[in-house]
Amino acid sequence: MFYSCKALTNVDISNFNTSNVTSLANMFSYCSKLTNINVSNFNTSNVTNMRGTFAGCSGLISLDVSNWDTSKVTTFGGGAWESGMFYNCSKLTTLDVSNWNTSKVTDFRSMFNSCYKLEKIDVSSWDTSSATNLNSMFLDCQLLTTIDASNWNTSKVVNISGTFQGCSSLTKLNLSNWDVSKVTNVYEESQRVSTFGHCSKLETLDISGWNISLVKDYRSMFIGCSSLTKIDVTGFDTSLATTMTYMFAGCSSLSELDLSSFDFSKITSYKNAFQNMNKLSMLYVKDQASKDFINKVDSGINCVIKEA
Repeated sequence: MFYSCKALTNVDISNFNTSNVTSLANMFSYCSKLTNINVSNFNTSNVTNMRGTFAGCSGLISLDVSNWDTSKVTTFGGGAWESGMFYNCSKLTTLDVSNWNTSKVTDFRSMFNSCYKLEKIDVSSWDTSSATNLNSMFLDCQLLTTIDASNWNTSKVVNISGTFQGCSSLTKLNLSNWDVSKVTNVYEESQRVSTFGHCSKLETLDISGWNISLVKDYRSMFIGCSSLTKIDVTGFDTSLATTMTYMFAGCSSLSELDLSSFDFSKITSYKNAFQNMNKLSMLYVKDQASKDFINKVDSGINCVIKEA
């Protein structure tokens, strides 16, 4: 309706009757000069599509959508990566979506992508049982210090590329309960984003319960996680993997790395997989073939075959 009204500074929609509306896709997209939009009384009970509703509203400083009924919504993202619901709402510092019903949502793509100043978001009670795509969901949310997604149901999710990349203020993240058995994407070539890339303050990352096995490209998965002191990837089944380029590059605080569950037999791309791991003193593998591979990648690594 107001798509790309870039000169619009004020809009009165207080009397809008939205009770029969099924799509709010791109309604205010790229209204970049709007600082406030009063949509608190919108009746969204029949809305199924909220893709890009506020995308590119880079002037917004406040937004009240706390009472929106999202029980029928199936998509917050989709299409191009810059079409997430709140994509590049770069001046928003707070956003209350804590009570949203997300049980039917399949696509969370780029939902909060580039919300650079967002300091707090409560998504702890969200029902993600229908979710299939979390690509770039929190990409470059640089001021978020916590994201509680520990109880999310991710059993249908296939794409987690860029989900937390650039969340450079996060210090801990507990995703140990995530079911990643259907995940195929941890890296997105078109955006050059990976799941945890450049989470530079992340000290604790619990993915110990991950049963990941369908991924072929692990490129840059943990690149730039320079504060990580420990990571458990012993549940990883890499028998289909072909690419590990830059996978652990810049994990400069890791002193030990256990890759004893890793199968390197199909790996063809491995450039700088362990670049700038300055404190790494021990890397464990399962057999001699794996040790030979590690030595080919970086002969300076102290690689040891782990006893069964």
